[in-house]
Amino acid sequence: MASNIHFGRELPHLRRWIGAGIGLIAVVFAWLVAPAALRAAAQLWLISDPLEPVDVIVVLGGGLDIRPESAAALYKRGMAPLVVVGVSRYDQGEHAELNRNMLMKFGVPAHAIVEFPFQPHNTYGEALGLLRWARDNGVKKVLIPVEIFQTRRVRWIFDRELSADRIRVIVQAVTLSPYNTNNWWLRKDGLINFRNEVIKLFYYRLRY
Repeated sequence: MASNIHFGRELPHLRRWIGAGIGLIAVVFAWLVAPAALRAAAQLWLISDPLEPVDVIVVLGGGLDIRPESAAALYKRGMAPLVVVGVSRYDQGEHAELNRNMLMKFGVPAHAIVEFPFQPHNTYGEALGLLRWARDNGVKKVLIPVEIFQTRRVRWIFDRELSADRIRVIVQAVTLSPYNTNNWWLRKDGLINFRNEVIKLFYYRLRY
């Protein structure tokens, strides 16, 4: 009888120890497995085509610290004879001028930089503007360097608008940012960008 009473007193402590052990195992499991799952999610989301010569390299708006430098590197590798920059009517070409200056800073000559107007002031507008410009200039193959998480949305909207004219879109994932598919969840900007791009892609598919 006394032994049963003693065991009954120890039982809550035993349960707490078991609970703590299970919790520790769960934490260790998550620590080991979560990075692999997050890495796989980013790699599945990312799109990056094999590089080949094209008619023009396209610099989209935004990403001023990444996109012009990436486009300039591709130009210097001989991927295209021209780099094209979109001019938004929303800001009267202010951002386009910044892109042009950055391209020249990274070695693209002024004569190799051309422009196309677009509206509305978003990626959809850029796709429409590029389509009109490509039609007028006989362009059939374009290369768009863009950050890793933006690749899927850029591919979808540009393919949607340009494929009817048989204009081929090549998207290259750029990893000049401080994070990549192996560590994006460790940085606040990586988490925010991945979340925002998932939301934006669903919005684009519903809206356009």
